[in-house]
Amino acid sequence: MRKLYEASKIGCIQILKTLIQDDPDFIQKALMYTTSITIETPLLHVSVSHGHLEFTQLLLDHNPQLAEVDAFQRTQLHIACSNNGDMKIIKALLEKNTSTACLVQDLNGFIPLHYAVISENIEMMDLLIKTRPQSVLMKLKNGQTVLHLCAEGNHLQGMKLLIA
Repeated sequence: MRKLYEASKIGCIQILKTLIQDDPDFIQKALMYTTSITIETPLLHVSVSHGHLEFTQLLLDHNPQLAEVDAFQRTQLHIACSNNGDMKIIKALLEKNTSTACLVQDLNGFIPLHYAVISENIEMMDLLIKTRPQSVLMKLKNGQTVLHLCAEGNHLQGMKLLIA
């Protein structure tokens, strides 16, 4: 398992391909193993947080389980958006699972769109809203909406996007 996590950190596609070639069920076994020993950071989170598009896509091809969460209840989409992520990675994640990923709340009540607002990334906001329009209605634990976050952060472009 360590070899797989190290490959994920550095984005080494060849190691991942070799592991899969040796055992086509390797990814599933690795995910079951990491879940059973409660490793805090799921494999896809590692790849996404390091910005490895190809590695992320290969993992998604073998396990499109986007709703897998870390110790803070964040999905891979949360991670990508909170790091002002690579739009190609965000699009790859959304292509695999648009039904729920945009609406999953982390321990703080944040959905990926909230992180996009905080990052002031208008392109990311636009994509997330187009993917799940109802995400603009999601509230934080304190009752704040996406519009509140935009106003609080003086994010004029974000407010224009929401009001348009």
